[in-house]
Amino acid sequence: MNLCQDTFPSIHPPFPFKQTQHQVYIILTEILLLRLHLLLLLLSPVTTNTATHQSINQ
Repeated sequence: MNLCQDTFPSIHPPFPFKQTQHQVYIILTEILLLRLHLLLLLLSPVTTNTATHQSINQ
């Protein structure tokens, strides 16, 4: 339970911790954007391959 309390602070933290929590949110959004970018990179070759296969079949 201590681990959960450490990693997930209360929704309304004291004022000194507001800045750090804001930085945590920025880092989380950056990680999400990176994951989306990697997903797009992984999916783009698949979509291009299917498009080329369709053009060859036609």
